[in-house]
Amino acid sequence: MTLMQQGRGCSGQFLEDTADDVRHAEESSLAAGHTESVRALRDDFAGKDRGWFANDPLDGVLGIMSDDPATSTA
Repeated sequence: MTLMQQGRGCSGQFLEDTADDVRHAEESSLAAGHTESVRALRDDFAGKDRGWFANDPLDGVLGIMSDDPATSTA
């Protein structure tokens, strides 16, 4: 997601598919009884010097979608 946030030109369908895949991965993990997030990280990727990493991929793809009104409304 971090790489996608730095680029330009993702198609609307690609963004929709990515968001669907992220949601599916999260829901599948919960349905399987896992108590830890599928996105659980083993390091601290937040803060002043380490905040470059997109910690929530769904939030990231929705942010990219917000730049494309047609994709956002679809």
